[in-house]
Amino acid sequence: MRLAGARAAPYALRLRAPLGALGGPGGAAAAERTGWIVRLEDDQGHTGYGEAAPLWGHSPESPAQLAAALKGFVAKAPGARFDELEALFTAASEWEGAPMGSFVFALEMAWLGLEARRRGTIPARVLSDRVHPRVPVAAFLGAPGEAEPALEPGGVLKVKVGRAPTQAEGQALCALASRLPEGARLRLDANRSLSLAEATLLFSALDPARVDFVEEPLQDPADATRLYEATGHAIALDETLLEPGRHGLLAAAGVQVWVLKPARLGGVLAALGWIEAAGRAGRKAVVSSTYESGLGLEFLAQLQALANAEPVAAGLGTGRLFEEDLAEAPPAGAALDPGRWTGRPSAAWLARVGWGPG
Repeated sequence: MRLAGARAAPYALRLRAPLGALGGPGGAAAAERTGWIVRLEDDQGHTGYGEAAPLWGHSPESPAQLAAALKGFVAKAPGARFDELEALFTAASEWEGAPMGSFVFALEMAWLGLEARRRGTIPARVLSDRVHPRVPVAAFLGAPGEAEPALEPGGVLKVKVGRAPTQAEGQALCALASRLPEGARLRLDANRSLSLAEATLLFSALDPARVDFVEEPLQDPADATRLYEATGHAIALDETLLEPGRHGLLAAAGVQVWVLKPARLGGVLAALGWIEAAGRAGRKAVVSSTYESGLGLEFLAQLQALANAEPVAAGLGTGRLFEEDLAEAPPAGAALDPGRWTGRPSAAWLARVGWGPG
């Protein structure tokens, strides 16, 4: 497959409420989600789209570095031949020198979309013959007390915690758990905000049967097994995956889930490596977003469709935070069908950037 052209354009999407995780100016909460869309086109007219959406202030790359890498790629890509995803990864590394996760992820996402169109299939089936036909999705709640999304029986609700006094937050979580539909469970993400004592107090009041797992609960992840033994709650690790010096914790007692954010881990190939490693280690792999648009969320569902022996809810419920989106019909609901992948921005957005249909 030879590339006939490549383009890149920035986007800015309004959020329903400012979000601190996006790294606004001066540390303020951001009112927009910003990033870049990459478009690849082959010599047969097939197209593929990728999204580069680093979390400014959290991701290693800066806006200027990403813009420069994309500009260089657009200039060098036409005429290049990529018959394998690995070849594209190698080229991306050479173009950038020290490849940025969001840059590599966008190129790999675009290549897989293009290759899927060439084959008349979906990206997941380009990568594997074993694809789950249904991808459950965890709904998202910024914090206890906010307006709660609708949740179906047996569903999963991810909640950010560690943002209020421990006792009051524990009471709010118990009340929230009591309102869950039958069989529904909570995922509690503390972003390493709690001491062992605080986490033990907060989670001990909750029935482990109502909690799917607690994600990065501790300021010191080395205390994960002690928290598990004290509370009975399964532990999920996310940021810890990025710290090679702590990889011994991934097999610790109580650590049952690895949360995978492909753009932070280094791209699609890197995420697939983690998915395979999780299976070998007997851990669950949960593909999660870094607040990508609906275009990115739809693609991330393709990766979750490859993970685990049985379907596990993906961390892709953040689309409800967007007031506007790139996708014509942003993915929503308690589950996604990988077979209904569309893989392109809306016609309105394509027209806005002057790309035309494709």
